[in-house]
Amino acid sequence: MRFDDKYLSFNDKEQVIVSRNIVQKITFGMELLMCIPVIGWLTSTLTGIPMVMLFFMHTASLLLAMSANAKKAVNIIGLVAALASFIPIVGWLMHIFVTCLLEIDIIKKSNLKQLKNKDSY
Repeated sequence: MRFDDKYLSFNDKEQVIVSRNIVQKITFGMELLMCIPVIGWLTSTLTGIPMVMLFFMHTASLLLAMSANAKKAVNIIGLVAALASFIPIVGWLMHIFVTCLLEIDIIKKSNLKQLKNKDSY
């Protein structure tokens, strides 16, 4: 599935990529919070609001990834983790897995950006 630029409010692909990176870093922070056993369990079982927020953050990141032709696997796994978070041990393990994947993706992007900056000198 491919989104045309007319469906987005962004005029430039670079804006889409920057927005996706910001959303992905916020999502990483929220996933990292859910990895803490007591805090993650309490927030997901008592209120459920963080899980809904994570679901929408992964959805937004997925839509931005689709419009920027970027990798989508981490966001799809994140959506599954948000849905599976109400199962105590499985949800916790899924959040740990998604946090590791998000961290790897963010590190790869920053290393790629550093390599591009070195080549421009």
